[in-house]
Amino acid sequence: MHVLDDTPARRTVAQVESTQALRRTYTDLGAPRPAHQGAPGKVLLAFADEELRQRVLRSRLKAADGSPISLPEFRQELDRIVEKGYAVSLQERVVGVVALAVPVYDHTGSVAAALSISIPAARAGLAELEALAPVAIEAAKTLSYRLGYGLRSPDARPSRIPEKRGPLVNADASARPGSAAP
Repeated sequence: MHVLDDTPARRTVAQVESTQALRRTYTDLGAPRPAHQGAPGKVLLAFADEELRQRVLRSRLKAADGSPISLPEFRQELDRIVEKGYAVSLQERVVGVVALAVPVYDHTGSVAAALSISIPAARAGLAELEALAPVAIEAAKTLSYRLGYGLRSPDARPSRIPEKRGPLVNADASARPGSAAP
């Protein structure tokens, strides 16, 4: 789980480790990372308010290897992330690691965090990450509902928030105010 702070930097605030012998483990929980690098950072930036987004985009963006990032291409990528509802990173921030990230919404309809899946590149590529997107989106919906997302009137939602689709996976109906427990 990742958040954007006010600096703006992306910070990893929680993780659940895989049981696989070869896995990605965050050894630097809470450490600041560039907001524009990696799948979680790109999701957070894509769904950030326009002022914060522009503040990051006005700076000289560099890839993890130090090479410059094309601003027009990066803006297009952020737009595609909003359209698709997820971001991928193919060894962009950490060599040997690929990732998928999805937004988690709070009670106001704002993106509060990014939920990500990191996998060693030896075990997954773009096709495998994209196959995981529906599962990650459903997990993020469950977290979002538990943060109160969807309790406001649909008319009050910002236009960038995608409509909810399909049933929740493993959602406890009693966790949502106004819902009857089965």
